[in-house]
Amino acid sequence: MSTTGPLCVGLSGAGLIARDHLAAFQALEDRVRLTAIYDVDVERARYLASLYSPEITVYESYAEMVNSDEIDAVDLCTPHDIHTAQSIAAAESGKHILVEKPMACSVEDAHAMVEAADKSGVVLMVGQVLRYVPSNIEVRRRIESGEMGQIWWGRADNWLPYTIAGREPLGGGDWMRDGRRAGGGALALLGTHHIDLFRYFLGEVETVSARTWTGHPLYTNGAEDRAVATLTFANGASIDLCTSYVNHAPHFAQFMLFGDRGSIYTELPDNSDRFETAAVQHRATAAIWTATDEGQQYQGFTAVESDDTPVSNPFINEIRHFCECVRNGAEPLSSGRDNLGTMQALYGCYESARRGVDIDLYELYGTGRSRY
Repeated sequence: MSTTGPLCVGLSGAGLIARDHLAAFQALEDRVRLTAIYDVDVERARYLASLYSPEITVYESYAEMVNSDEIDAVDLCTPHDIHTAQSIAAAESGKHILVEKPMACSVEDAHAMVEAADKSGVVLMVGQVLRYVPSNIEVRRRIESGEMGQIWWGRADNWLPYTIAGREPLGGGDWMRDGRRAGGGALALLGTHHIDLFRYFLGEVETVSARTWTGHPLYTNGAEDRAVATLTFANGASIDLCTSYVNHAPHFAQFMLFGDRGSIYTELPDNSDRFETAAVQHRATAAIWTATDEGQQYQGFTAVESDDTPVSNPFINEIRHFCECVRNGAEPLSSGRDNLGTMQALYGCYESARRGVDIDLYELYGTGRSRY
């Protein structure tokens, strides 16, 4: 890899989320170049390549692409059940790895990915895109500054009515509703976003309690169409999550955080374009009210804005950060190693739902409080 030229990336997967990544590559051509695409559907890969550049090589084999000298890294926008095999193959070929969330279909597979990347000395980063939303970056700064006081409760909703009768199912194929291929259902596909975001805000999860429902006929192999969960964090905060693919709701995604000195909430400003992107959650920008406003006439919540984030599109920020980490060897903000905590919380929730009891993550995974 050149130390001065653009990072050359091979994209695996030409489905819905790949379109958001493609737009980011187009915006970052001075530092990253998409040079190859692979998909099991070759014609779909060729079509996506035509949207970017006629010079892209379309591969009919992932192994051939990942072993090619024309790429320095892979961007994995593939079904969740092949993340692990594709990541390990990339690491063994000396390629850096950006992999979509959820990282894998089990905690054990996630550990295997981290171990392979460590062994080969390559960057492994998970596309937890909500960490790269400018207002979310500022929310974390406000929390860490103490402006919110002690965070004691929060909530997050993800309600996407893709499989309500009369709607076309979510694009991307039946694998997204197959519990074996997706690593779960609504909680794995949607809830993972906010499990990870609250870890970014608050630190590590200690205990989880969850319930899932699996009654929708389009969902197979145990994939739940609805889930609720409560996460208790090491700092004492309690977070409630609700996620569903089968309910109408006034908005698609929202979170709230209450501290003893302030409150934060998000709301999608306009639902008219909510099907434009695979990750509508990043459209939900934040507003804050804190105790510094006490004693003044109440003016309502004010927008949380960041002056330090280059652009508003978090996919651009995410891929820019990946390139920077490859160049300077830094640990990514959403590294594979960090994401082990998100994976443990996610699959701890499934274990809680299966057993019908609260789950202590430290006891479940048996590696102590410094488990990463």
